Amino acid sequence: MAREIYILTHRITGQNIAVDPGLVGLSLKYALSITQAPNWIVRQHTKLESNIVAVGRLQEYVDLKPEASEINADNRPPQEWPTQGRVEFIDYETRYRPGLDLVLCGVNCSINPHEKLGICSRTGADKSSLTLSLFRSVEAAKRQAPVDGTDISALGLYDGHSRFSIISQDPVLFAGTIRFNWIPWGQGPTSGCGKHSRSRISRTMSRP
Repeated sequence: MAREIYILTHRITGQNIAVDPGLVGLSLKYALSITQAPNWIVRQHTKLESNIVAVGRLQEYVDLKPEASEINADNRPPQEWPTQGRVEFIDYETRYRPGLDLVLCGVNCSINPHEKLGICSRTGADKSSLTLSLFRSVEAAKRQAPVDGTDISALGLYDGHSRFSIISQDPVLFAGTIRFNWIPWGQGPTSGCGKHSRSRISRTMSRP
């Protein structure tokens, strides 16, 4: 832009036309500043595209189907449930969300109490989906997975989550005391657990 103004000014002065130097300087100033306008427009458009993602996520959460209730007052398990720990999968099927293909299709197996079970398969074979189904992170699409004869899909999320435990693949440190991590929610037998807990913790920490 400044180059075109210089050529135009040179042609005017070549024709012996009087040009005010102040107007020439003002023209150069506006010519240099006008190039900043497209940069500002592009920058604002980019920021708008980045921030509009938040609106899409809010809309996604608005349309998200709510999960099951925390406590189902009409169907609560006994206080000592599960007493044995027998897990059954009866024609179990599940998918991560409606419209997607099934990740588990027609699973039939029975895990007896105190039985240790290992699942071996290739990466991406949805081995962890079996565990997620017990914690109801993914809901069943068909049939059920009863634990000690109780259909976990009819229970509240709190009743299911508070009765099961999981050991994560990655080490995690939780805030709180050792007793809180040992006995979550302050429930369960606590008489004499301090002495036994300290002995078990000391043995665990002394292992190589």
